[in-house]
Amino acid sequence: LRLSPWAAAAGRKGRGAPLLIAGFDPDSGLDAALCAAGYTPVHWRRFAATASDAAAAPWPPPAEHGAPYAGCVARWPWYAAGDAAAMLLHAVASVLPRGAPLWVAGNADEGAEGAAGALAQSVGPATLLSSKDGAVVWGSERAAAG
Repeated sequence: LRLSPWAAAAGRKGRGAPLLIAGFDPDSGLDAALCAAGYTPVHWRRFAATASDAAAAPWPPPAEHGAPYAGCVARWPWYAAGDAAAMLLHAVASVLPRGAPLWVAGNADEGAEGAAGALAQSVGPATLLSSKDGAVVWGSERAAAG
């Protein structure tokens, strides 16, 4: 939360723009930080966090009311990089418009330090924004629509 890479991009889409939160467990602190930056968080998880997890679905939902997602904050899959990471990035890229930012956060011991290659294949070139105490944050931008 301290890095808040979404703050710099907040003005691009206007107040209340939907921002996809992919793969994170429910976190009121993250939601509050995104709302304070002018976004409306929309959660999606491939796997349920609880027995009644409304955010769990096989694919990310389209943004509501015809507005495109302003971007996405994604959690690098802890359960295995390889195919799980490719699936996550492909799913997220499918709902992001061209030019939308994507930030990927994760732990180095889970393989997140190697996210640049996966991002380049699915989304676009990546930049390491932070690497501290075993946690990394990458930034990328949706290079092509569709």
